[in-house]
Formats: sequence, structure tokens, C-alpha cells
Amino acid sequence: MPDDNDAFGTFLRDEHKDRDAVRKHLGDHYPALCALGPWEFMAAVSRGYFSTKLSPEGKPFCFNDHIPQVSLDAVQTARVDALLKGRPWTFRHYTSVAAGKDGKLPPPDFDVIRSHFDVYDHLVATAQQAGATPNKNTKSDDWRTLGNVKFVFTLFAVDGKPVLGKLPKMTHYAEFAPEDITDGWVSKDYMSEFYSFSPYDEVLEIFTRIGNIPAPLARGTGPDIVKATALFLLDHCKVSPDASADDIVAALDNVVRFPKGIEVKVAHTLTVKEWKEVPV
Repeated sequence: MPDDNDAFGTFLRDEHKDRDAVRKHLGDHYPALCALGPWEFMAAVSRGYFSTKLSPEGKPFCFNDHIPQVSLDAVQTARVDALLKGRPWTFRHYTSVAAGKDGKLPPPDFDVIRSHFDVYDHLVATAQQAGATPNKNTKSDDWRTLGNVKFVFTLFAVDGKPVLGKLPKMTHYAEFAPEDITDGWVSKDYMSEFYSFSPYDEVLEIFTRIGNIPAPLARGTGPDIVKATALFLLDHCKVSPDASADDIVAALDNVVRFPKGIEVKVAHTLTVKEWKEVPV
């Protein structure tokens, strides 16, 4: 592992290595990469990949620096509380399992939801599957470009109504209260904004207008993230304080459609209390 985390990000950018190649390249130093927290890993990768300077002062770009901490004043809090009253928000993590010989769907065989990065390492360590891919939605570009693969991905539901509706091929979901999340961030799917080999000037243009992209972008606890997203709907989507759960979900769906949907990335594992089947 390079002494400087930024050097690791630069290595990813210059060598265009996939996950297995990096694992082999780092060898005994690979555990140092695993030891980085989700925010540290994302900072190292984004600084290394987006080496283009974004200011005359020559400050390197770090994606983390563009994710504001949730902060609402008294007036904003009152407006948000009115919208949330009687319309509970939750977070859902989706997965899929194959039907058994009897045609029935068994529940998933795990009860702790880990990040793509951690699941990958668990599969490699236990099954020696060098090419293990626990989630086909998370590709090498995600972890090599933004470096967000140490987060657990979830989606919103409002009063039991899921954002984005029925996801293709997903069979089960676990539901979490806002209080179950102590650290995370909400945003659109930024991988849809560019591809990892985009010219730097195009990537630069995308991120210099990051504050103007029409989607919520904020870091905080689960309750903070809900409030920040609700405030976004009130301020930018013409959602009224007395909007129904259906109206709220429709507004969230219309912000950015799948696969460009709004995601909540959680910076820790989540323990499943119950797996529920996705309604057919």
C-alpha cells in the first residue's frame, strides 16, 4: 500500500486496474486498504482519480468536500416536520435469491448487510473466489472512480410505499428506521453522470456544478438525511407540506429516474430484523 492514500487513488486512475489486479499488486499491503473507513477510502480514490485541479489555488478535488453536513434552521425544521408528520420514512436494502426446487423463494441466508467491498473480501477469504462479485450493480468503475463501495446502499420508502417501485429481479428487502443509521449520505447516482474514462475536462465540468445538480446531496444521521431530502422536495419540487405519501414518492421518483435514482449510502453495517418478499 503506498504511504500516501492519494498515491493509491492515482495508481487506480493511471493503471486502470480492476479489483483483483489491485489485490494482487498490493500483496501484503492489501490489508491497509481494507483498514480504511468508507469516507477515507472515497476521499483517497476521488482525489487520485480526479487529479485535475479545481481552483487557481491548486487544491485537488475530493468528493467528500462537496457533501455538506445536514444543517436546518428553526424555520426549515418546522416546514420539514409538517411534511413528515404522519408519513414515516424508512430505508430499504434490496437483494435477490433464486427459487428453490419447490418454486418458492427462501429468505436470504444472511442477516448482516455489509458493503460491496466487505462482502467481496468475505467471499474471497471463505471461498477463495478471486473473481467474486456479490452485487452486479456495483462495478469496478464505482470503487475505482468515486470509491463509494465501502458504503451500504439503500433506497427510501414513505409510509410503506417504495421509491422507484418494483426493482428488476429483486426478491427481498430489509427495512430500517432512520434511527438505525448513524452516518451516511444521500445523493443521486453520480456514476450516471460520467463514465470512468471520460476526459478530465468533462468530469471537471460535472463536479464544478455539483451544487446545482437537481438532487439532494447531504451527509448526516438517518433522521438528518430524511430531513434534508424532505427540505429539498419542499424547496425544489413544489411539494406541499400536506402532501400525501404517494405525492412524496412520486416527487422523489421524478427527481431522477432509475437507474439514476436517489440513493442513501450508509457508512456502517446494518443488522436485518426481518426479510420481506417484494410483492409480485
